[in-house]
Amino acid sequence: MSEATYKDWHRTLRRFKLSAEHYPCGWCGDSAARWVYLHNRPDIERGAGQFVYAEDTSAYAPLCNRCAGTFRAARTRLSRDELAKAVPALALAAHEGISDYTRAEVIAETARRRETAPGFNSVETAKPFADAVRATDALLRQAYGA
Repeated sequence: MSEATYKDWHRTLRRFKLSAEHYPCGWCGDSAARWVYLHNRPDIERGAGQFVYAEDTSAYAPLCNRCAGTFRAARTRLSRDELAKAVPALALAAHEGISDYTRAEVIAETARRRETAPGFNSVETAKPFADAVRATDALLRQAYGA
C-alpha cells in the first residue's frame, strides 16, 4: 500500500461527493473540513498503518477539524470494537456543543455550496449522504435509548 493509492482514493471520493467543505460536520453540524474514514468497514479496508481506507463512499463522514481530531484520538487509543461503541457518545457530545442556530446556518450555507458546485449531481450525492445521516441518527437513538 502506498500513500499515492491512499491519496488517489481520496481524490476519487472528493470527485464523487465534492470536498467535505460542501457539507455540515456529521457529528456536530458545524462546517466540515475533511472526509474521515470511520473504520467501520474492515471487510473492505485497504492499506495499512496511517494509510488505511475503504473504497466505499458510505464509510466516510464529513467532519470538522475538531470532531476529526476527537475521532483520531479515540481511534488511536481504542480497539476497533471499543471505537465502535464510543463513536455514538462522541458524536452526541459534539452535537450538543453546537447551537441549533449555528447548525441551521451551516446546513443552509453548505446546501448553497453544493448546489452551485461545478459537476455536482444532487441525485447521486444526496441519497448516500441522507442514508448516512439516518444511520447516524439511528445509532445515537439506540445508544441513548431515545
